[in-house]
Amino acid sequence: MSRRGKGRRPPRAAAAAVAVERKVRTLQRLVPGGRRLQPEQLFLRTADYILLLRLQVHVLRELVPAMSYMDMNGCAVGCNSTGVKGM
Repeated sequence: MSRRGKGRRPPRAAAAAVAVERKVRTLQRLVPGGRRLQPEQLFLRTADYILLLRLQVHVLRELVPAMSYMDMNGCAVGCNSTGVKGM
């Protein structure tokens, strides 16, 4: 039975570790403030960030029909709460 050197990983484990490190660096670049976080905190921040992005998408999807309606009725930017353009 041969022994591997201390601290050495089998080739598959080493490749997997490199892949994980690459993905962590990518997350650190994508998540605001992620570059200064350790992986544990980064994963929590990533989950929060995903929820925030989903909320933003939901809000924007709800706004599109309203904005389209306002645009079709000649009222877009500069309208007051009654839908009348201000002077």
